[in-house]
Amino acid sequence: SDRSNDRLRRWTVATETVSTVADGFDGNGGIVLDNETLTVADTFANVLKTVDLGTGDVSILAGTGAAGSTDGALDTATLNNPQGVARAGQQLYAAGFDGLVRHIDLDAMTVDTPVGALDDAPLLDGLLGKELAYLGLMGSTSKVRKMFRDLENRGVSAEHLEKVRAPL
Repeated sequence: SDRSNDRLRRWTVATETVSTVADGFDGNGGIVLDNETLTVADTFANVLKTVDLGTGDVSILAGTGAAGSTDGALDTATLNNPQGVARAGQQLYAAGFDGLVRHIDLDAMTVDTPVGALDDAPLLDGLLGKELAYLGLMGSTSKVRKMFRDLENRGVSAEHLEKVRAPL
């Protein structure tokens, strides 16, 4: 990457030449290659982009451009200065400046936060009321009590909270 000029460059060792693969980046960070597609953490644009190496076409894969940590569909989720990116099949992982690791599921076309979430309450709130065989929550007794109190104050029923096994 050529951060100073917002471009991705290719260096061909045999001919000692440098060429531009794609431009239009705002502080590109980590890069991962899968076949003929690069996935690039466009750090200061708060998005992940793909580059088709055959055509040079650049498109936004995930993120709205606004800094944040909202999970959701690829085009509605927000990222916070993604810097590193890794790929395992149809699963991408991006590390952001906020210390979160974001999971991008290319099959489901979603973004979620499996590592580094500072607050379990939003995730727990989203799972309450769903038909689950088991829902456990790790943490201290005081953390769980505070979280339950906060969720009750936001309108979550005690009936739903009673189904949570906590603390583990």
